[in-house]
Amino acid sequence: MRKILFPLFCLGLLALPTTATAAPITYQFCGFNGASATCDGLTSALLTFDLNTATLNDSNDYNVTASFTGSATAPAYIDLISFAIAGVQTPSGYEGLPTLTSGSGTFVFDNVSNGNACASSTGHSQEVCLNLTGIGAPLGTGTATVGFTLDLAGALLIPAEGGVNLRALFRNAQGNFDGPILSPDSNSIPGTTSLVPVPEPASLMMLGTGLAGLGGMFRQRRKSARQHE
Repeated sequence: MRKILFPLFCLGLLALPTTATAAPITYQFCGFNGASATCDGLTSALLTFDLNTATLNDSNDYNVTASFTGSATAPAYIDLISFAIAGVQTPSGYEGLPTLTSGSGTFVFDNVSNGNACASSTGHSQEVCLNLTGIGAPLGTGTATVGFTLDLAGALLIPAEGGVNLRALFRNAQGNFDGPILSPDSNSIPGTTSLVPVPEPASLMMLGTGLAGLGGMFRQRRKSARQHE
């Protein structure tokens, strides 16, 4: 009986629960399918959503990075950044406004539409807007990056395929609007969105014990077979 149950136990280990680590989702808004023409001197405009699995009892907290890389013809500063997530309404789709982790500015529920936008929460276009302090982060030929945390309401998650939009307004070194407003298509997602299974420690221990037991059983069978030769 034990010879039957033990292999079944070892096979059952394969069905033990595992945790899953979600890879960051990166949306590239410039430089694909001809969209670079709408980016006004930018070579890259990225939004990266990294699920924060360390937050207990909340499965949809994200660490977000907005990153803009320019060329020699890029505007000098970023003034306003806004984004929308398909299926997420404002303000009900968010536990609250995002919180900056790098950079300085104020979040409101509004969209980038002109130089005076994002001064208050209007709810326009279901977007979240960041009004950067002063005339914003320097761009030039380098990369400007802003980080923030984002907490979606209920069970909402960032979509793995499409459904995220980005807008941005830029100014020159004198603080004057330097357009056009960045508003590219949002249908390209380079990078992985797959889940990488990570076995729980207890599962690993049981699996190791089971494999060791199988090894012992096979050695015992070989020993018995040799004695009967």
